Amino acid sequence: MVHDALAFADAHAFDAEVIVVDNGSTDASGIAATAAGARVIDEPVRGYGSAIRAGIRAARNTMTVIADADGQHDLGETGCLLEQIDAGADIVIGRRIYDSPRGASGWIKSRVGAPALSSAGRLLTGAPITDFHCGFRAAKTDALRSLDLRCDGMEFASEMIVRAHRAGLRLAEAHVTAREAPDHRTPHLRPVRDGLRHLACLIELSGKP
Repeated sequence: MVHDALAFADAHAFDAEVIVVDNGSTDASGIAATAAGARVIDEPVRGYGSAIRAGIRAARNTMTVIADADGQHDLGETGCLLEQIDAGADIVIGRRIYDSPRGASGWIKSRVGAPALSSAGRLLTGAPITDFHCGFRAAKTDALRSLDLRCDGMEFASEMIVRAHRAGLRLAEAHVTAREAPDHRTPHLRPVRDGLRHLACLIELSGKP
């Protein structure tokens, strides 16, 4: 992932850095990321949202690209996101096109659970985003920092979209390819627990009883 990100930046002559947030790994991935050329940030508070917030705080450039570290995103497609920023968007969310019938994290989660929660998000909040849970995103760094992002867990993905929509920021989408994650990776997503947390977050942010 680090090599892919740096290769994209070099190919487009971007003055970019890659930030990897080590959120309690035990497999020396932080050391490997440093060796590959990334700046590694340690975040002791566990959780997807905690890790992304740490990366946003550490970002030094005017634009920030966010990607999951499970290998599902093709960082060569980063330009699809940045084009929307150039066109005036504040935050761009990937709209995944799966290159496998199973999806990026299993058929049920990719083809049933995630679309259902995204539909709930649009219904409850009015945010015009198709794929609330895609981790491949780009944004103006100042726009991200202007949001009062608090969630520590996976529901952070929905929180970002809803808070940005309520703040009047311009949201956009870009089609991106989602590859099936390698079988050897231990999944962090817990479908029932995280699905309920997403739904509770959406209800709370919508202000509906």
